[in-house]
Order: sequence, then structure tokens, then C-alpha cells
Amino acid sequence: MSDVELVTEPSQAKQTTDYIVVSGDTLWKIASKFNTTSSEIVTLNNLDPNKYLYVGQKLKVPASAAQPEQQAATTYSVVSGDTLWKIAQKFGVTTQAIVDANKLNPSAYLYVGQKLIIPSVAQPEQPTQTTYVVVSGDTLLKIAQKFAVTTQAIVDANKLVPTAYLYIGQKLIIPSVAQPEQPTQTTYVVVSGDSLWKIAQKFAVTTQAIVDANKLQPTAYLYIGQKLIIPSKQ
Repeated sequence: MSDVELVTEPSQAKQTTDYIVVSGDTLWKIASKFNTTSSEIVTLNNLDPNKYLYVGQKLKVPASAAQPEQQAATTYSVVSGDTLWKIAQKFGVTTQAIVDANKLNPSAYLYVGQKLIIPSVAQPEQPTQTTYVVVSGDTLLKIAQKFAVTTQAIVDANKLVPTAYLYIGQKLIIPSVAQPEQPTQTTYVVVSGDSLWKIAQKFAVTTQAIVDANKLQPTAYLYIGQKLIIPSKQ
């Protein structure tokens, strides 16, 4: 009886691909992305299953026909006035996501020019913007009310100092999605005995609203025949 030599076929090495851990990942989530099991990822990487994954950690995962869609990340340079909260709002992510992606101390100060990884899938939605030219009597509050946005939104969009004075002809970016709603206006002709207070009472508006709409001095006298814009009808 002749000896038969048994040849064992070497087991084919499992094809793998590299995956970078992003904020919010767990073994279970990654396994689901790659249609595998948590235990297989643990084995491939000699992981301790009781230890947490960390952002930026490189893992070997089984290569599959359809690779998971990688989470898009963008790099953002900090500008004056930025806070973690403002940046998170701009990119539609949480402050914790930015903290995790950059291994930051949540209480640490940001500095101008600091580069941050924003672990967002999509780029921040750019709001519809309009340009407004400052006219006499304008204030941040008045412009904000006109466009139904906050004064802070205008300050941020234009990198203004909140206490800075506006000047006539200054162009401001208004980061509003919709155009400002135009108030219903009517024209009123002043008659004998009229006062700002009486006209305001007649049209159920404030005297300040009439002053602003007509760019009047609050102490100015009205004259018979004077035409006034009444900015809203109640």
C-alpha cells in the first residue's frame, strides 16, 4: 500500500479593507455597515470588546462588494467670534460631534485660524442671502425685525462687532431664507388737530412705528396736508 501525502490547502486570507471610526460609531453599527458581525471585527483587529472605540481609530473590516458610504468630513478654520455651538449650528451637527472628531476639551477656548474637522455627511445648507443697504435711522434691531432674523444672525453673517455703529450705504448680508414680509401700508393725510398719538390710536399702531416708517423726529410738529405712511393695519 503506497503512502499518500496529504496536502492541506492554505486557508485563503480574508480580504479586508480599512475603516476609520467616526463619531457615534459602535462595533454593532460598523458590523451592520459591512454586513458582518461584531465578533469578526474584534477578531480581525485583536480588540478588547469591552473597550470603547475612539474617533480616528483604524479598523480592518471584511471587504464587501458594496462599500459603505463614507461619512463626509470637511475642515473648517475658526474665525473671530466662533464658538463650538455656532460652528455646530452652521454645519448641522452637535457640539459633541466636533469635540469627538477633534479630541477637544469641551471647555477649551477656540482660537482664530484653528482648523477643525467637521464630521458631517453633507455640507452645511447655505441659507438664501440678500444684501441690504443701510439707510438713515437703521439699527441692527430694526433691520433684524424687517427681515425676521436675529441681530446675532446679521452680526455673524457680516462678522460685525455687536456694538459697532452702522453707516449709511453700508452693505449687509441678511442670512434669511425668505424675503422680508412687506407690511401692509396706507397713506394718511394729516388734518387739523392731529397728533402722532391720535393717528397711532386711529390705526392701532405705535407712534414709534409711524416715526420709523416716515423717518420723523418724534418731537417734530405735524402740519395739515402732510402725508404719512402707516406701516401696518391691525
